[in-house]
Amino acid sequence: MLLRVLCVACITSAARVEVQADATTAEVREIDFALISAAADGNATEVQRLLAKGADATAKTKEGETALHTAGISGDAAVVRLLVEAGADVHARVTAQRGLRMPPLAWFVYGLHLEGARALQEAGADLNLVFDREDGKQLTVLDIASGLASGHELVAFIREKGGKRFDELTEGERTRYGGRKT
Repeated sequence: MLLRVLCVACITSAARVEVQADATTAEVREIDFALISAAADGNATEVQRLLAKGADATAKTKEGETALHTAGISGDAAVVRLLVEAGADVHARVTAQRGLRMPPLAWFVYGLHLEGARALQEAGADLNLVFDREDGKQLTVLDIASGLASGHELVAFIREKGGKRFDELTEGERTRYGGRKT
């Protein structure tokens, strides 16, 4: 269990550094990069200030990461609500191959951030979107949460709201939720 927690901490720390490196390209305006960074830090005050100054809640890094994705590093529910109110897409997918087509909710679940995940679900995030594992297999956020901490309240929340593991989805659901043909 401790190893899993340490792995999540390493992943989230690496993601923060990577977002900072990727977002500095000319493809992202400076104010949008600042928004992506403030979201990663869970700084709701700064997120609100940047949005008021014209930052784009839908801006993406060259990897396809949005501020809503990076908000999953800190897991702050207030940041989620601010970004969604400003037009952030709760179903945006990371576009880089190594991003595994992850939606923002996956980032929150990897961090076991219940309140942030709840705010995303309340904003319409689908709990059964299918994305990829590094080995090419497919999964949902319930697969992640169950694998990280089967007794965690996040697992119960996802189940209560209709979330399923990938192997529980029908073929039609797999297609509807973005699964690839296997």
